[in-house]
Amino acid sequence: YPPGSAVTYTDGCGLVGAGCWTGSKIERGEERTIGRVGRTVDVIVAPPKVRDRQRFLVEKCQEVGVRRLAWLESKWANVRTPTAVKAAAWSVGALEQSRGAWLMVVGGTVDVRTLGDVLVADVSGTPVGKITLAPGPATIVIGPEGGFSPDEIGDSLGCVSFGDSVLRIETAAVVGAAILRST
Repeated sequence: YPPGSAVTYTDGCGLVGAGCWTGSKIERGEERTIGRVGRTVDVIVAPPKVRDRQRFLVEKCQEVGVRRLAWLESKWANVRTPTAVKAAAWSVGALEQSRGAWLMVVGGTVDVRTLGDVLVADVSGTPVGKITLAPGPATIVIGPEGGFSPDEIGDSLGCVSFGDSVLRIETAAVVGAAILRST
């Protein structure tokens, strides 16, 4: 950008501002803090097998305002996850593009058998429009391609459906996050 160009910026923790590019740095201007809007949503997802689909997943979850994206460990999800540096770069790029205020935390792995009160996306679950969620944060779990093994999902986990179609991992994560953020 040439010196004098108008820019926007964020610290990823709610602070946003508008300033001017001097050629070597941003001259900060008017700033404000933006609170999170809507329900706080965490997504725990089995990584898609294809790297481009992993990137799409990270970018779109950032754009819809997911607070945290963690990788799911399960018997049928033997996929290499992106490095923490790569996933963070994808998230930062999506934050910049969307002009958001909150940077999503990406990374870490979670074993499905250790989960507490979460919603599990499953086409045979209760339609999302027919459930009542308690106020506060929500966590959605998206299983691997081919689903969970029979012994991984216990009765304590609530299964929820986003429609009659079987969605790809990254589609289910984005749709689920968007729906939960708006409820």
